[in-house]
Amino acid sequence: MVHAHNSPSQRIHLGTDLRTIANQIGNQPWGLGRDFNVIRYCHEKQDGEHLDMDAMDSFNGCIEDIGVNDLRCAGFPFIWSNKRTGNQRIACKLDRVLVNEEWLSSFPSSHASFASPDISDHSPISLAIQPSTSFGPKPFKYFDMWSSHLSFLATVQEAWDKPVLAFSTPLIAFSKKFRNVKTALKEWNS
Repeated sequence: MVHAHNSPSQRIHLGTDLRTIANQIGNQPWGLGRDFNVIRYCHEKQDGEHLDMDAMDSFNGCIEDIGVNDLRCAGFPFIWSNKRTGNQRIACKLDRVLVNEEWLSSFPSSHASFASPDISDHSPISLAIQPSTSFGPKPFKYFDMWSSHLSFLATVQEAWDKPVLAFSTPLIAFSKKFRNVKTALKEWNS
């Protein structure tokens, strides 16, 4: 569970700590959640003075570095508010649950739910975790972080250059080349 500091300069230590933990955990399933005191995207804030783009960039960079992403969730989109009304009201998504790919492989149907806040200025989080059940082959997912890896383009190029037999149309040849790239990236990712 995380409760990040309100000050962006103090949150830098959290990023350092999370990177250390991620390196220690390695390829094991792990997740973290609660109050990160920063939003990831502009649409996650309603009202208030300004968006702290540097804090958002730093947070998103940390998330990419440690290999986690938002867990599927339901409920209130703005899970924190300053409990004021009118022009003084501010609402944001400061709380979230982040998990790595290994978590999603182990608990594919897990999800978070955010209920309405009562007394607190934060919504309570409920996390549902069920063990792995097979729903057939996993769909292909592209991850932005791949493009920054040194061997990514070479992997794509090698898979694309594999010869394909397509006797009917160029579209079938394209489809087979794309399937080669998808297969190569799945293997490369694991």
